[in-house]
Amino acid sequence: MFELIKAYGFVGLQQFFILLFSLARTKVISTQLGPEGLGVFAQANTFMFLVFQLATFGTSIALNTLLAEFASRGEKQKAPALISQVWGLNTIFGLVILGGCLAFSEPLSMWAFGSARYAGYLVIAGLAGFVFIQVRLLVNTLRGLLEWRSNAVVASVGLVIGIGLVVFLVLTSGLNGAVWSLVALQAVNLGLLLVVFFGRIQGRHGISFKGVRVSTSLLPAAFRIARPVMVILILEPLTDFLVRAEIIRSLGVDLNGQYQVLAGISLAYMNVIKEARLAYTLPKASSLLEDPQQLVKMQNDNIRLGLYLVVPITIGLLTVRELAITLLYSPAFLSVAGLLVWQLVGDIFSVIRYNLNFVLIPLKRYGFYLAEGAIYFLGWLGLSVLFVGRYGLIAVLYAHIGISFFLVLLGLWYHRKVSGFRLIRQTKQALLVLGVLGAFGLAAAVLVPPGVPRYLLAGLALLGIGIDLYRQGVAGLLLQKIRRADRRG
Repeated sequence: MFELIKAYGFVGLQQFFILLFSLARTKVISTQLGPEGLGVFAQANTFMFLVFQLATFGTSIALNTLLAEFASRGEKQKAPALISQVWGLNTIFGLVILGGCLAFSEPLSMWAFGSARYAGYLVIAGLAGFVFIQVRLLVNTLRGLLEWRSNAVVASVGLVIGIGLVVFLVLTSGLNGAVWSLVALQAVNLGLLLVVFFGRIQGRHGISFKGVRVSTSLLPAAFRIARPVMVILILEPLTDFLVRAEIIRSLGVDLNGQYQVLAGISLAYMNVIKEARLAYTLPKASSLLEDPQQLVKMQNDNIRLGLYLVVPITIGLLTVRELAITLLYSPAFLSVAGLLVWQLVGDIFSVIRYNLNFVLIPLKRYGFYLAEGAIYFLGWLGLSVLFVGRYGLIAVLYAHIGISFFLVLLGLWYHRKVSGFRLIRQTKQALLVLGVLGAFGLAAAVLVPPGVPRYLLAGLALLGIGIDLYRQGVAGLLLQKIRRADRRG
């Protein structure tokens, strides 16, 4: 029990500081630099993640998995060779990509911003991506060794220092400082991780890099794990980068700052849902491969749970959207308040997609996994490029909704045909209740002007959803998943 209490404390501490850092960074950049500054920073930040994914192509996830497997089989002596080889491979690719950033900074800037004036920022972001490669290698090493407490403490301390760095750099150096903060934060995290790893973790697990020999079997094993997700991991930041580049070229860099408000609010809770899927859902599904009926039940449970989380969040955010944008960003971004509904409605369909398709990796149905992901990212990119210049930011949001809705239908058809998936009675009831109450709450939040009537009507919808949530036992299901996920932490 004491270990479980500590687990809750460390996990909660890390999540609190992640939220605090995100809010502080967003607030200071949006307030001091406005839409244009936020737009440039957001594109540089996206480029940093793109560099990371291009250099690692899923091997960081494989490192986590293989280290955990070695520990469970009592084969920790393989850990130094695996860590060294993954580090060497990722570092070589990272240096090549960083060299490309230096050599082709102006063409990259023309591609990303439609202007060569931002070339230096992409070089800085590329450097941040290279340092981030080293950070993620150590983070996934800690996770693979089940050192979740050390990871949480290091991350929390790094984020606290990062808040001070971001505020100082933005206030003293403006946009230059904001972009350089990407490097500074990763450098701080890397320094802390190196101190913890070589000061405590290495000795605790008996890991020694002296006389490490290259193994011809370890990297192929890592690639076997990374291969199914490699394409999607690269497509996600690449598509985001290209969509933002088209927004900047067609509408201006300040509109990318406005778009960042929509994307940032969405990511604040969608990332939590994605992390929950990684922490509990995927491992649990792997244990049910011999019981198709339980897998179908688990898909239904996850769809209901996801919707009971995201629909109230959507109603709540839309109800207070003007206040939220003013507090989290600045009044200069209120012009996109009316567009937020389309981003969040698209997220509802995305939640259904995620919770329907999580079984694809455990079942090794990689073909549909890759096709479904490629259809989303390439479809979203294609429609956005075609229509953003004519219709503005709303074209990007409509593309998100349209592709997500189509993939929900495609996923339902595929799973029904291949694995006999069906919506059980509880899920149908939940869809009916959430459809009615969700539509009522969304209408109140969107159509009624800010004030007491809007808050009361939206509150009634949320109250109804809460009552139905307890009636269906979804609250108990949520608590059960949280407890199991934390035990795995």
